[in-house]
Amino acid sequence: MTALDARLHLLDRQLVDDDDNPIGIVDDLEIDEVEFDRDIDAGTPAPQVSALLTGQVVATRILGGEPPRSQLQEIPWTLVAAVGVTVKLKPTEMSFDVQWVERWLREHVVAHIPGGRHAAE
Repeated sequence: MTALDARLHLLDRQLVDDDDNPIGIVDDLEIDEVEFDRDIDAGTPAPQVSALLTGQVVATRILGGEPPRSQLQEIPWTLVAAVGVTVKLKPTEMSFDVQWVERWLREHVVAHIPGGRHAAE
């Protein structure tokens, strides 16, 4: 098993599906066997990431605070194929609707900016 620094290798990385299509950003992690407000004893095995969390966090990143857990989609760690510049997922039947914010912004904001409906020439 490879050791990863969660802040360096996972958080805020682009998530891509098996065809390299972007599906979101790693916003948070689910970690097994960690008790909050309790120190980890020396010699204890390192905690394991059980899932990546991605979702609707744009407003909380801009305004501060944390998104409700219900607004985050959980992607089991078993679906991670590779961690590099992006976090690539294995083929899955799981549906991802984590880009609704980008679609909403494109349709309601960017489309109303002159030239926002087509690519630059």
